[in-house]
Amino acid sequence: EEWYLHVRGTGPQRDTKTLRPTFENFLPPDVANYDDWNEFFGDAGRLINGLVLSGGRGRLFEVPPAERFAALADVDWQRSLQAQRTKTHR
Repeated sequence: EEWYLHVRGTGPQRDTKTLRPTFENFLPPDVANYDDWNEFFGDAGRLINGLVLSGGRGRLFEVPPAERFAALADVDWQRSLQAQRTKTHR
């Protein structure tokens, strides 16, 4: 990938990536991106567990189905889309 100076494979664990100089200011090495979010929203199980409501009020899919659309406004998107929750491509 053009953003990295080098990527070292570490077996089944995460690869070690070194960004090109000054790129870490704009692209942290483990930032979630389109591919990760695409898989997150395409996997029903991960989506059900991953969309959390603000204020520690549980998950979106714990809200009764008839109330879920209105509850979308209460999803804590910052927490729900964090790299450690959604990151699959490393």
